[in-house]
Amino acid sequence: MSGPARPPAIRQRLRVWWRRHRPVSRLGLAMAIAAALTVFIASAGVWSQVSGTTTPTPTPPPPPQLLRLGLSGNGATDVATLDPARATDRTALTAVNLIYDGLVTLDANARVEAWAADHITTSADGLIYTFHLRAGLKFSDGVPIKASDYAWAIDRTLSPCFKSPLASYFVAIKNAPIYSGESCSAAGVITPAPDQIVPVVPTLIGTSLVADDNGGNLTITLAQPSGSFLAAMTTSGAYAIERSIVTGARLGADGTWTAGLAADPAITPTGQGGGGMFYVASWDHRGSLILKANPNWWGRGAGKKARLTEVDLTIEPDTAAAFAAYDQQGRGDFTDAIDPAQLPLVKRKPDFHAVPLLDVTAVTLNWNVAPFNNLDARQAFCLALNRDALNASAFDGAQMPSWHLLPQGLPAYNAQLTGIDGVTATGGDLVQARAHWVAYKDDLRGKPIPPIVLTVTGTSHRDTLLADALIAQWSQAFPDARVSKVTPSGGVNRARAQALVTTWQADYPDPQDMLSLTFAGDSPRNTQGAILPQADEQMARADTIFETSREVERTTLYQSAEQELVTNVATCPILQNQLFYRLRTYVKNFAMDSRGLFPNDAWVTATIAAH
Repeated sequence: MSGPARPPAIRQRLRVWWRRHRPVSRLGLAMAIAAALTVFIASAGVWSQVSGTTTPTPTPPPPPQLLRLGLSGNGATDVATLDPARATDRTALTAVNLIYDGLVTLDANARVEAWAADHITTSADGLIYTFHLRAGLKFSDGVPIKASDYAWAIDRTLSPCFKSPLASYFVAIKNAPIYSGESCSAAGVITPAPDQIVPVVPTLIGTSLVADDNGGNLTITLAQPSGSFLAAMTTSGAYAIERSIVTGARLGADGTWTAGLAADPAITPTGQGGGGMFYVASWDHRGSLILKANPNWWGRGAGKKARLTEVDLTIEPDTAAAFAAYDQQGRGDFTDAIDPAQLPLVKRKPDFHAVPLLDVTAVTLNWNVAPFNNLDARQAFCLALNRDALNASAFDGAQMPSWHLLPQGLPAYNAQLTGIDGVTATGGDLVQARAHWVAYKDDLRGKPIPPIVLTVTGTSHRDTLLADALIAQWSQAFPDARVSKVTPSGGVNRARAQALVTTWQADYPDPQDMLSLTFAGDSPRNTQGAILPQADEQMARADTIFETSREVERTTLYQSAEQELVTNVATCPILQNQLFYRLRTYVKNFAMDSRGLFPNDAWVTATIAAH
């Protein structure tokens, strides 16, 4: 009988067995040999398959559903705040979006969808919105979430005692601008603003914000119809907070109450304060924040149960160290610590991602300070800029040269927008620029050209590179202009700065935020003094259109206003910024959006595959 050689021990054991169980026929011999081989080979562990049977292969356990995020702190060593009405940076927003819930949220395409509200009804005139809460909403400690909790949170964001940086997002609510603009004493007494002619507004609860806890709905009344209101409601200033844990003066403005969010095994084993997908398991205030799945979250019963069981956030103050930790040491599942200079190294790797942000960098030229009180001077300086060269020299080609104020990714993005004089190229147009400069000098009628100072607000290496590149291009285009730079040691007076590099990002993805709140003639953000009545009228009309059936009309008005603003250089856009991040390939169904955040739906679908 041929076959693989058997170990000596097995041969000896077979001989013994043969003597005791010698068969009397050939059939019996064959059956006996098969039986013997089955017994002895199985006991010796030589082969895994004998006589057509297979030893079951153990099923490996599923990989832990733990996601480790390494977030750039830009010098900070901890999450700035876990107070949703204070969160403004990406690190803080990533955390609060998981800990708290809003009535509405944004999907992956930056469109508003119902969230803690089951549905929303709107009055025919667009002035009254009623948010119908889902049944069974609870904070992470099991305390029911009521409509009045949402009313209180929004009122707190708008309160003059709290002074939230997010208050301006909710200006559409009736009496909100008056309320947030009032004064508040150290004792918490609200008094009218110095120029206020109407009676004091002590709160919006009961008037503009009406909660029906028994019916499970919150009614919000607006001063006028608003097409951006629901988008603004997706921001964290409208997230429900468990009021009982908010302590301290001025509605907990100092944020010390947020230390009580973390789980206490003896009292609140699943944390407290928020009703989002996750609760605070621990926070060491040294850059580590551990969140765990909230067993009381409403999504578990509504087909939105998150698969992740834990999210560990680590704040990385040093970009180079964070990059090395991920790339060379294998730490973490995500990092946004990618310097543009590293792009050639990482952009071809399978874990690399680039996201165009709703984020614009521009050079703001002050309409109230010569020479930029002259249209030709503004147009000359804006047309002379080679945006492609600026991107290459200051950002290693990482950003997107652009003429747009409404960036790519915003629903109202206009692919047909042109720059000044119909220019569409981003490489600059020196012929047109110099023609406008000549026209400006003709208007001077022999008077000297005033010196021009570019104010640099940032202190990074790339801020310096960009400022130097701007000055070099202007000096080459206009040899008779004297251009220099200054980096103030203190704050910048934007109303007096002659030329200023500015960057702004959409607070919420709506053209009203990117245009009206920034460039309307009466907007507090319009520090450069740009006054364009036609654009103001178009933006004002678009702002009040709320019907989905009129979305095309609304978009057309904003795009027309944008063209007017660009042509007249309300500001001079140069780049749309991008965010770069790396995500391990075993993290599935998880991606950042145009705000540089992970939308709530991504947290629901994210999963860790075997690796």
